[in-house]
Amino acid sequence: NQNFIKKNTLIISTINALLIRNSPVSFYKNLFFNINITKNISINFIRDLLIEYGYEKVEIVREVGEFSIRGDILDAFINGYSNPFRINFFDLKIESIITFNPLSQRNIPNTNVDKFTIYSLTEYKLNKIRINLFKDKYKKSFELDIKNDFFYSLISSGQRSEGIEYFLKLFHDDKLSNIFDFISFNNSLKSIITISNKNCISLLSQRNDEINNFYFSRKTEEESNILHPNDIYLSFDEVESHLEKFKTLKIENNLDKNINSLDLNSKKLIFSEIKRNENNLSNMLSYLIEQHNDCKKVVICINEENKLKNIISYCEAKLRDFNIHFQVVKIVDLILQNHTCQFLFCRCSLDYSFQLHDYLFISENDLTGKTNKSNLSKSRKVENFLKDLTTLSIDDYVTHV
Repeated sequence: NQNFIKKNTLIISTINALLIRNSPVSFYKNLFFNINITKNISINFIRDLLIEYGYEKVEIVREVGEFSIRGDILDAFINGYSNPFRINFFDLKIESIITFNPLSQRNIPNTNVDKFTIYSLTEYKLNKIRINLFKDKYKKSFELDIKNDFFYSLISSGQRSEGIEYFLKLFHDDKLSNIFDFISFNNSLKSIITISNKNCISLLSQRNDEINNFYFSRKTEEESNILHPNDIYLSFDEVESHLEKFKTLKIENNLDKNINSLDLNSKKLIFSEIKRNENNLSNMLSYLIEQHNDCKKVVICINEENKLKNIISYCEAKLRDFNIHFQVVKIVDLILQNHTCQFLFCRCSLDYSFQLHDYLFISENDLTGKTNKSNLSKSRKVENFLKDLTTLSIDDYVTHV
């Protein structure tokens, strides 16, 4: 409902995002809940709401999408916020709301708020109504032995499963939406200009063929539970028709086609000698200081800006004790070696730590000792990161999607 006429708005999309169908537009209107300090609300209600919205209950809240309960205190790291909230309850009344540092777990001074909004992590709900709708439609869509269907059993018990986003149609009676519905729904976005790769249409056609080929190859398998492509994606003709409604600026793609032939001679780092316990961050920092003193260049890579600040805040005192100067750099600084320090922090994401010449690139998971599988699947591959290092140059534009 926002008015974007007076704003410089940039919508970045992949080929697949143009094709994929999403939950109905009306469904998104109920994917948030406003928390107000004046509301009478129980801690159990918020707990159930967070679970329905896809949040995970944990002992200690450190990542977006986590919450914990200790007596009358609820901690939650809400999607879209830089820091988690700590809510203090007294019976059905909220006494206070304050943000806290997820690393130290201490309240951040002077950050009390009167309200905030809980946003869903997913575009589906696994409540009784949605689950029953899914069960009914699933049985009608596939001729399967339901009792031995693992996917059906998971969803029926209220558990989330990988690939559930390809079955959105089974959770809704209303027509699924797409990115073009949201653009046309907002009048201030109707004059949008599309900037696309010169080969965008051919790439869309290619992706459409891949989707259809995959479907027909899977459809021949016994016990197949794959929906028809039209239930999951827009057709090529539909997307092309939508794109023709916008003014389009086509650009050339000048990426080096021979980039895959580069031999970068990197090796994965395994920290078997580091003790993995509640002091993992401290143990890792001590190890990295030793490596720094052994003439290694250390680059700690953290994806989220706020988390990067928290890590730096934690490391700063110990680094000063050892008279080690540090620097926050960008990827382009590493390429051009525009850094004066040998202990560096960089905002980027890695699957795992690796060594490249005398540089030690340390991933967030190795630094903190936490393995987050859902984040690993979304993280940039190390090979792609290395390609960025070797192909970027001054005045290049970098876009994170």
